[in-house]
Amino acid sequence: MNDIKKLHNTFSDARVLYVEDEESVRRMSLPLYEKFFGKVDTASNGEEGLELFEANGYDIIITDLRMPKMDGRAMLENISKITSDVITIILTASDPKSTATEKIADIYLSKPFGLMDFVEALKPIQEKYNIIKKR
Repeated sequence: MNDIKKLHNTFSDARVLYVEDEESVRRMSLPLYEKFFGKVDTASNGEEGLELFEANGYDIIITDLRMPKMDGRAMLENISKITSDVITIILTASDPKSTATEKIADIYLSKPFGLMDFVEALKPIQEKYNIIKKR
């Protein structure tokens, strides 16, 4: 529980974009992300996610890979052309971890995952987040 409090303190002002095409998964997952991060906006596909990123900028992007209109990989590749000052988290049940995925993501989690899996995944990005916030 102490880890969760520490992570919440670190990320409480983080602006997060959560991109997931399945509405039920988005609705179910949103309360978890809102416990860790300050502001969480959602998008239902990569195209919408890219538009929101261009309009608002975010500190962290949490995205599925397989989505209609634009997949998560293409969205992240487009965002990486805009800035490298963003933390990327890929959550997917359909795409095995690969070298290509590792190059575009700071964190990769296979769905389904538990709370402690998410907590453990966030720990290593705290320093990167603090560096990004100082810029």
